[in-house]
Amino acid sequence: MKIITKEWKNYYDLLGVIYDLRKETGWKLPVLIGGSSASVQKRDLITVNAGDVQSNFVLVKYTFDFESDYTDDFEPSIKSPQDDFLFQYVNRLRVLPLLPKEVLAKIKDRRLFALGYVGKETDKLLTAFADKLSEEINKKFNEYEEVRNRTFNFTIYSQMDENYFSSVAELLEHSRILKLCFENGDIHIDLDWEKEVILTDAEVIEEECDAVNSTVSFVEIYRNENGFELHLLLKKLDKNFEEKYYYATYSFKDMKFED
Repeated sequence: MKIITKEWKNYYDLLGVIYDLRKETGWKLPVLIGGSSASVQKRDLITVNAGDVQSNFVLVKYTFDFESDYTDDFEPSIKSPQDDFLFQYVNRLRVLPLLPKEVLAKIKDRRLFALGYVGKETDKLLTAFADKLSEEINKKFNEYEEVRNRTFNFTIYSQMDENYFSSVAELLEHSRILKLCFENGDIHIDLDWEKEVILTDAEVIEEECDAVNSTVSFVEIYRNENGFELHLLLKKLDKNFEEKYYYATYSFKDMKFED
C-alpha cells in the first residue's frame, strides 16, 4: 500500500511550478529570442535596432529562487547558481506535460513558459487548474499525515529526542542515504547526519534503484504478518539535474539507532 506515489509527487511538483510561475515579485528579466518570435504576443515583443543588429526580447517574470550559499547541505551535485537554475528549469519542463490539454494548447513555447512567460489566458486556466489540483493534493496528503504520525513499539523511539523528532517519518525525510547494506540479517542505513538506522530481521521487498546517494522524500510504515513494512519514496538527480523518483520497501521486526 502506498499513499504517496510517484504520480502524486509529480503532480505535487507541478503545483509548485504553477505557484512559482504565477507569483508576483515585481521583477522582470529580458530574455533574448532567437529565430522566430511567433510564440510571443505582439504586445510583449521588444525589438531593438542598434545599427545593423536587430534583437528580439520578451520580458518575463522573475520566478526563480536561489540559495545564498551552495554547500553539501543543499544538494551535493548543485554547487552553483548555474546548477540551481538548471535544476529548477529542467524540472519545470519535466512536469509541464502533466498540465491539462487545454492549457498545453495555449503554450506555444514551453521553453519560454518555463522561464516565466505566461500569457493572460493561460494564467486564468492555470489558476482554475491549480485550485482543483490543490484540493486533490491536500486530500491525499492529509491521508498521508495520519500514517506519517503513527508510532509503534520500536526501540528507536526510546533513543530519539522527543522534542526534536515526533515520528520516524520526520527523522528520515530529507535525509540522504550514504550507505545501505545487510549485516547478520539486519539492514543498516547510514544517513547524512551521522546516524545509522538499523532494521532488524529485515528483507528487501522492493528496490527500484540503488538507494545509496538518494534522498528520502516520503516515508510510510505499515504492519504486516511478519512485523512491519517501511515504504520509502526516494529521489535522485540525473546528470542533467532532473529529479527521478523510486520506490524502496523493506520488511523488518524492529528499528533502532546506532552512532
